[in-house]
Amino acid sequence: MLLNIDNIPYIGQHSTLDFRTEHLIALKISEYLSDTPVFYIEFFSGPDLFQSDISEYIDSDTLSQIRSGNIHIAFHNIHEAFHNIGHGIVMFLKKHDIPTEHAIIITSNHDLRSYTERTCERQGTVPPRIVLVEVFEIQSTMTLDIFKRHCGNLDAWIKMTHNPSDITHRYLNLNRRQRSHRTMLVTALLARESHTLGKISFGNSDFDEAPRQSEIIDNAPFYWMDHPDVRAQVESKRAEILKQLPLYLDTTDLVTNRAASEISDAMLYKTTGISVVSETTFFTRPCQHGTYSAEPGVFLSEKAWKPIIHFQPWVMVSQPYTQQAMKAKGYQTFSELWDESYDYETSDTQRMWMIVQLIEKIVAWDNTKFRDILSECQKISEHNIKLLESKTQAKDFCREL
Repeated sequence: MLLNIDNIPYIGQHSTLDFRTEHLIALKISEYLSDTPVFYIEFFSGPDLFQSDISEYIDSDTLSQIRSGNIHIAFHNIHEAFHNIGHGIVMFLKKHDIPTEHAIIITSNHDLRSYTERTCERQGTVPPRIVLVEVFEIQSTMTLDIFKRHCGNLDAWIKMTHNPSDITHRYLNLNRRQRSHRTMLVTALLARESHTLGKISFGNSDFDEAPRQSEIIDNAPFYWMDHPDVRAQVESKRAEILKQLPLYLDTTDLVTNRAASEISDAMLYKTTGISVVSETTFFTRPCQHGTYSAEPGVFLSEKAWKPIIHFQPWVMVSQPYTQQAMKAKGYQTFSELWDESYDYETSDTQRMWMIVQLIEKIVAWDNTKFRDILSECQKISEHNIKLLESKTQAKDFCREL
C-alpha cells in the first residue's frame, strides 16, 4: 500500500503532470502493492531525480525506515517509458545510502529490466524490484466507461463509432509531435502518393516544428539510407511534400496534448477503416547521421488503445514486438488478415519499409476485398473492446518484470 497516497511528490520539470493523474494510477499501484508499505514518488527523468533535494519530500524518520527496509521506496516515471531511468534511480539510491533491494521501479517500458540490470552490474548492486504498469490501459478503461455511459451501453457506443457504410478512407494516421519516425512515415507516404486514400494529420505541435519544417523534411531522406529508392523519392518530392504541409484533420491545434480519447473523435474513426498507429517510440538504435536518437523498449501509450476504444483494427508503427506484447495481455491482432511480420523486424528502417508496403497493399485492395477484410476484423475488434471493458483489477494492468 502507498503510505503517502494523499501527498505524492512529483520531481521534474514537466508542468502538465502537476495534477498527478488525480491519483487514479496511484490507487491501482497501491492495490497491487497491498502487502508492502511503500513511500511513492513520481518523477520525470533520472537526472531530475538524482539532482533533487531529498529533504524536500522525505522526512528523516521515513528515510531511516526506508534504509532499514521497514518501508520500501517506489519511483514511477509516470506517463513516460524512458529506458535509461534505471541509472538515475540506482545512483539516487547510492547517493542516499538506500539499498537497492528496498526500492521498486514502476514503469511502462516493457524492457526496462535489462537496462537497469546493466547499471546495477556496473555499480555492484542487486537490481531493484521492477513493476510494469500499463498507465494508459488504465486510463482507457475509464474513457470507455465514460463513452458507454454517454451512449447508454457498449453496443450503442460501438454503433456510434463504427459503421462500415460511413467509411470513406482506407486508413487513419494521427500525428501530433513530428517525431523522426513519424516524419519518416509521412514523407514516404506523400512521396509515394499512398496518402490520397488515407487521413493523415501532421502539423505544428508543442515542439514548434513550423519554423523548422523545411529542415525537418530535409532530414527525412537520411532515415531511408538503407532503402535508396525511397530515399530518392523523398528527396525528389521535397517541394511537393512541403506544399502539402501542414496536414490537419479534426483540429489545427496539435499543441494541446489530447492523450485521452474524446467522443468527438468518433467521426474520424467512423470514416476510416484501419488505424495506422504512430506510437511514441519507434527507433531501437541511434541514427548514424545524428538525426534522431533511440528510445528503445515496448511502450503502449494512449495511441495503442484508441483503436480498441473506437472498434477499429490497426497497424502498429512502434517498437519491435509491440504486437507480441498486446497478445500477451490477451488482445488479438490481425495476423490472419494481413502480414504482421514487421513486428519481429529489429532493423528500424526495414520495419518501417514493411509497414509502408503493408499500407500500400491496404490502399491497393479493391473495394470488395477491403469490405470483406474489415468484416472479418469486426470479430477481433469485438473481442478487444470487451476485454478492455472487463479489466478492473490492479492485476489486469500490473506485472513483475
